[in-house]
Amino acid sequence: MYDDKIKIAIQKLIKIRDEINDFKKDKRKMEKEIPEDLKELMKSLRDLKEQVKDKQDEFTKNLQEETTYQKLREMIVNKEEEIAEAKVQLWQAVSQIPQEKNISMDIKIDEARFIKLQTERDIRVYLNGKEEKKA
Repeated sequence: MYDDKIKIAIQKLIKIRDEINDFKKDKRKMEKEIPEDLKELMKSLRDLKEQVKDKQDEFTKNLQEETTYQKLREMIVNKEEEIAEAKVQLWQAVSQIPQEKNISMDIKIDEARFIKLQTERDIRVYLNGKEEKKA
C-alpha cells in the first residue's frame, strides 16, 4: 500500500521535473533568439569600445613621448623625494623633544596658510589633525 503511494509520488515528481526541464530548454532557446537590430547594436558597441581603447592607448603613447610631460613627471618624482627628505628632517627635529612633553604649535606658512603641529608622547606627529607617517 505505502509502496504504491511512494511509487506514484516518485513518478509524479519525475514527471514534473521533466516538464520543468522542457520549460527551461524552451526559455533558453527564446533567450538565444536575439533580434538582428540588437545584434547589430552589440557589434557596434564592441567596435566602439575597441576604438576607444585604441585612441586611449595612442593618446597615452603620444603623451609619454612629449618632453613637457616627461619633465613634469620628473619634477613630481623630485618633489616627492624632497617631501621624503623633509619628513626625515621633521622627525629628527621632533625626536629631539623630550618624550614626556606634548607640543602644539601653530606655524604660519605664508599669508593664507597655517599649519597646526601636534606631537604625543609616543612620537606621533599631526599636521592639521592628520597623522604624518614616518618616512
